[in-house]
Amino acid sequence: MVALAAEALSMAGEAGAFLVVGEEKPNVMTMGWGTAGVMWSKPVLMAPVRHSRYTHALLENNDTFVVSVPAAGEMRDALRICGTRSGRDMDKVTAAGLRMGSAKEVRTPVVEGCAIHVECRVLQRSELDLTTLDGEDLARFYGNDAEGGDTHSLYFAQILACYRA
Repeated sequence: MVALAAEALSMAGEAGAFLVVGEEKPNVMTMGWGTAGVMWSKPVLMAPVRHSRYTHALLENNDTFVVSVPAAGEMRDALRICGTRSGRDMDKVTAAGLRMGSAKEVRTPVVEGCAIHVECRVLQRSELDLTTLDGEDLARFYGNDAEGGDTHSLYFAQILACYRA
């Protein structure tokens, strides 16, 4: 399960993946960072989400999320829309032409047409401490955002299901 989740995150790092939060009216955000491994004797996926994102507010009030990863080169327009528009202002599912389907273990839906789905339950939330981050990475990935506080919360979530579609 962890190996397939790591493969999914590797694919996400190359082209992006959909992070889905919410049951009744799901919001979909494009993600490219994350890691998978074992913590607390459980298979875990860690998803970083910036404070400024609408998804962040939703994750603070939901205990499950899904990562749906398209096959290489597929769903590029939908990934672009979900990565550049805010769910605060629009229904990204409709705008991106996505179809949502039932997940196996959580009530949060999956994005249909993706190659891999990872269903997760949040175990722990942490704030990224930028004072310990390498200066080059701080400048490259945060720049002025670090001063404004737009950093990441790290969501450590137990992988409840991980499968190829």
